[in-house]
Amino acid sequence: MAPKIVSKPTEANTRLGGGQFGDLWPATHHQLIEACNGPHEVAVKMLHPLKEDDMKAVLNAFDNSFSKYKGLKGVCHLQRVSVLSGRVCIVMRFYEGSFGDRMVHLKGGKLSPPDVLKYGTNLAQGVLELHSKGILVLNLIPFNFLLNIMTK
Repeated sequence: MAPKIVSKPTEANTRLGGGQFGDLWPATHHQLIEACNGPHEVAVKMLHPLKEDDMKAVLNAFDNSFSKYKGLKGVCHLQRVSVLSGRVCIVMRFYEGSFGDRMVHLKGGKLSPPDVLKYGTNLAQGVLELHSKGILVLNLIPFNFLLNIMTK
C-alpha cells in the first residue's frame, strides 16, 4: 500500500517556495519510517506538468538513482517520488531553512569565518559522498543547501 500524503488544512494554500522546476509545498506523510514513529512533516516538490513520455523518463531516472542515496550522511534523503494530480512529486523531510535563508538574516549577508568553516566542511563532505556514488552535483547555490538540527 502506497503511503498517503495529505496537505495540512491550515497550510493547504501556503507555498514554501518555487523555482524553474516546480513549487515546494508543506504536507503530512502518513507512513512509518525509520526516523519517525507516525505522521510527520515533509516538503513536497511538485514539478511542473510534464508530457507522459517525459514523466516516465523522470520517474525512471529517479528509480535508477534513488538507491545511490541510501547510507549517505551528508545529503538529504528522499522519502519517495510519486505522481499526484498528474505532477511528479519529490517527498523529503521538512527542513527549517537553508544556508541562503540564514545569510539573508545576517548583517551584511555574510557568514562568520567559523560558520564558513563549519558549513563548508559539511558541504564538501556531502558533495564528496555524492561524487563517490557517481552523482553529479549541479546548481550549487546557498538556497539549495538545507540546514538540519546539527548544522544550525
